[in-house]
Amino acid sequence: MNIKLADPVEIEILEAFISPAYGRTIRDELDDQSFGLQSLAIAWDRETPVGYGFIHWPGPRELSVADKIPGCPEIFRMTVSPAHQSTGIGTQIIGFFEQLAKSKGFSSLGLAVSHDNERAYQLYDKLNFGATEVANFVSSYQQEKPDGNVVTITEKCRFLQKLL
Repeated sequence: MNIKLADPVEIEILEAFISPAYGRTIRDELDDQSFGLQSLAIAWDRETPVGYGFIHWPGPRELSVADKIPGCPEIFRMTVSPAHQSTGIGTQIIGFFEQLAKSKGFSSLGLAVSHDNERAYQLYDKLNFGATEVANFVSSYQQEKPDGNVVTITEKCRFLQKLL
């Protein structure tokens, strides 16, 4: 398994693998990476991407969280292909971001997890992400369904943080 930052020359492979956020393209994501706003890490099994995650360097993306925990880079949109789940890839992506954050001089990392996603919460707890003062906030985002309809997803979340 090899974890590395996304490279624009791989855009066609990435477009086929990564579900785009509504209203954004993979090119938009790579542009934000080139400007230093975020990084996109890809887990590769030889020539095949099997997982990915983003980190937002300026701090939490949700304003109510950013007000309380400013400047803490936020890991988001962690995804591992179903056939590769529970094999340590998520842990490796987070470890990659930890090393990258340390090299940039950050002293902590954070992430939001839905109250309904117990499996992810258990992973983050095992990796020493702990509770913060933001134990309850609502995250809303739009998602395009395969039929073209756009729906708004609203989740109750908690923000976790790890000191590096």
